[in-house]
Amino acid sequence: MPVELSINIADRKNQTSNMSVHMVDGLTLADYDSAAAQMEAVIQPLITGIITSMNIIVPVALPQPRPLPTAGSDVEEGALFIWNTDVAGVTSRNRIPTFNENFVDVDNRNIDITQPIVLAFVDAVSVGLTVPGGTLTFEDYRGADITGAKEAYELFQRSRARRR
Repeated sequence: MPVELSINIADRKNQTSNMSVHMVDGLTLADYDSAAAQMEAVIQPLITGIITSMNIIVPVALPQPRPLPTAGSDVEEGALFIWNTDVAGVTSRNRIPTFNENFVDVDNRNIDITQPIVLAFVDAVSVGLTVPGGTLTFEDYRGADITGAKEAYELFQRSRARRR
């Protein structure tokens, strides 16, 4: 599976757009980092905007065969988790689409983080995961360590434009 190099570009109005190129897999992260730097050097002269960031996206092979989605699953139904970080006053958030409504409190639409399956997710993000090299912890896009769940609630999101 190819490795994606996602390149974000901004114009003078600070509007952004994204382009991607795909690279062969099987190389080291240092190789991909080097390739990204070299691609910046050849793309920047071609554009009037500026490259603001680049991301290397490495695909993960999931176990096969994949299960089918549950009847009635809908990407517009989701749960928003808001996380505390180790930076005072800074939170992070992520939304899980197709969230199982069995974990939603019907009285207030909050996610019941005391349920074992939900708690396993909260602990994985808050405490980290054990990997061969030690403990892998999670942080937000600014590099602030996630320290625990602040709140979680049901959040619907429109995934596509309405038809006229």
